[in-house]
Amino acid sequence: MVYRTIITDSSQSSFENTAGIGPISDKGSVNASIDNTFSKENKGFDYNTNILAWQLTVNPIKNGIEGLKVVDDFSADQLMTDTQLSNIIVKKGSSTLSLGSDYSVTKTENNGKIKGFELVFEDDVNNGVYRITYNTTIDPDVLSEDGDLTYENSAVFSWTGPEAGDITKSGDPNPNTIAQHNGQKNGELDSDNKQINWTVDLNYLSKNIDNLILTDEIVGHQRLVEDSVKIYEYSVESDGDIQEGAEVTDLALAGISIDEDVSGNNYTVTFPSTISKPYRVKYTTAFEGISQTTYTNTAVTNSGETYNAEVDHEDGDKFVEKIWDA
Repeated sequence: MVYRTIITDSSQSSFENTAGIGPISDKGSVNASIDNTFSKENKGFDYNTNILAWQLTVNPIKNGIEGLKVVDDFSADQLMTDTQLSNIIVKKGSSTLSLGSDYSVTKTENNGKIKGFELVFEDDVNNGVYRITYNTTIDPDVLSEDGDLTYENSAVFSWTGPEAGDITKSGDPNPNTIAQHNGQKNGELDSDNKQINWTVDLNYLSKNIDNLILTDEIVGHQRLVEDSVKIYEYSVESDGDIQEGAEVTDLALAGISIDEDVSGNNYTVTFPSTISKPYRVKYTTAFEGISQTTYTNTAVTNSGETYNAEVDHEDGDKFVEKIWDA
């Protein structure tokens, strides 16, 4: 037989129960603690709009919470628009609370941007689960450096009364690797032509980047195919997938220059003074000399990002036999 009981005294930490059939009985005990709970979690990452959805949850399961204040800080790499600030939603259970009468919101600004907020409940938080939902936007002026932006941030819950205290809870949207580095590099083997087609995706999150320069050294037994460096625009879907756009054919009009080393050892792409959209760089290398089983290439930007890619060549260590007819 399995059944549940309801705890009526939340101050207890040990509970006993006795059950019996006729003259036979047995006693069971369990140690358990009941505490108010607090959490912060990410509810979505739209890679197309660069909007992140968040939820803060407070469950006063042990006792009511007096003077609850929530301070949310996302200043490291996100911001709030005025519309997002005004669209903060606070619910108790299924009932939506009212700004002004049930709670207040004060924005935290830095250099004219909303980088956090403080939310204070007017009454005790009790008898229900409270949820605060809101959106933030990736700050286009904060650049990553070798993948250091994870868009994780935290909120501090504090309260007054006899059991005054505070607790910090963090939320992590777990962005894909491309978002963390604001780009990526890939390669695809063309064994028939003994070549590799490389792709470098830059500015995946449409940041505002000044004077971006991409440099790519061609290492190992390969060389850059002359005039193979091409520039394309691309877009990012909500789920993070990349959709290649049109080739940028008028480089002068776009303010982009390509410098290919005459020996095929490297190339450099220089972008306009400021870009705020994604670009894809495509180029081809040809095998040269002794074949390899793995080809590695590294592209770097002057903004602090490094993009590595590896392409395996399974037949790279095999000899070619040629039979001559007599």
